[in-house]
Amino acid sequence: MTPKSRGFVRRRRSRRVLVLDCRSQQWRSLPKMRQPRASPAAYVKDGLIIVIGGCRSKNIETWGEIYDLKTNTWGRILLQSHDPTVQNAYLNRFKPNLQTNACYVEIDKVSCLIFLSDGKLFWRETKQGFERCSVILGDDEQVSSYQLVSVANAAGGGRVTVWWKSGLKVLDLLSGTETWECYTNIRCAEISFERRGLRELWGFVEWSREVFTVDGYDDTYDFFLNSAIVTY
Repeated sequence: MTPKSRGFVRRRRSRRVLVLDCRSQQWRSLPKMRQPRASPAAYVKDGLIIVIGGCRSKNIETWGEIYDLKTNTWGRILLQSHDPTVQNAYLNRFKPNLQTNACYVEIDKVSCLIFLSDGKLFWRETKQGFERCSVILGDDEQVSSYQLVSVANAAGGGRVTVWWKSGLKVLDLLSGTETWECYTNIRCAEISFERRGLRELWGFVEWSREVFTVDGYDDTYDFFLNSAIVTY
């Protein structure tokens, strides 16, 4: 499930929210949010969609709201919450110096910041304040050769999910004319980590799969707001 809140619509903030069901690959609209927002942070956890930021109000009580998928209702949420999911969403939206695509992961009982820069995966130990270091993915080209667009720790634990997009152009010569068929594949992978030394962190791809394919080739990288791995 991937929630997406629209940005500015005709130069105005929007209350609309769309949700992509990855099983049916269909978009559906949710009831409108309580506050109009533009590009807020969003997280999915335990049947709840948490949305933070993007509104003009200076009242902290309106900065965040939460949607219950069971009752189909919106309610307000306070940013003072100690829930790590809420804290991650808050940091991703309001701490741009920590990178926009970032999350906290506990590795060997130490809190580490995992983030993206120029499509690559980096990390640093939050307590020690080390300079950023690359995550070593070894010879696993299924992830390292692509430009990553999102990283999240929605399920908690010491793993992250990363997302990327790949394009494919196929030349059709059987029809008698040179025609191109273009596809865009959206893929995701789960990565676990192993600490090897003070500033060396190895990443291991636990699984990688294609989520869905759309017609046409799109080379933009900002294609969704947030995601969650759901098991049935």
